[in-house]
Amino acid sequence: MEVKVDRQDELVTVALLGTVDGRAAVELERILLETARDGVRFLVIDFSAVRLFEGAGIRVLIMLRRKLDAAQGMLILCALPPHVHDVLDVAGLAGQFTIVPTGADALACLPTAAPEDSEQRALAHRVVRLLTIGESLPDPGLTPSADRRTSSTTLAHHVADLLSDALDRESSLPRPDL
Repeated sequence: MEVKVDRQDELVTVALLGTVDGRAAVELERILLETARDGVRFLVIDFSAVRLFEGAGIRVLIMLRRKLDAAQGMLILCALPPHVHDVLDVAGLAGQFTIVPTGADALACLPTAAPEDSEQRALAHRVVRLLTIGESLPDPGLTPSADRRTSSTTLAHHVADLLSDALDRESSLPRPDL
């Protein structure tokens, strides 16, 4: 297994290449935990070049998702080949992750302008998580229902952006003296 990491501030993009089996999962966990330190809140994992994905890799994804959720961050899985998606489906865990068809879709899921206030950021994060929970987005060309799922995720992020903007406007208004 080969891992390519690209870090830009709070966002890390990881491209996996090859086989993610039990042995590789241990190395993957070490790399991802090391990568997810120091202020990283958003992690996109690109599976497009994964030839084999075994159950040991699922544990790493669950642990990483929990870590990012605790930091009001987000784990996004993109470009899953059918065999990787099948592993998550069989384990009953595909709905526990934000899964999108492409890297561009993953970037579109990220908040465009996170509010500065940590309470506002946490609220916006919770809204996105609640509105997208259970979303698993296959390639829109595969099934008729994929368009509905894609649009519901897009809507969820739009609603979160609107809430963030409203909270920003509210926090910039002068407070009346009571």
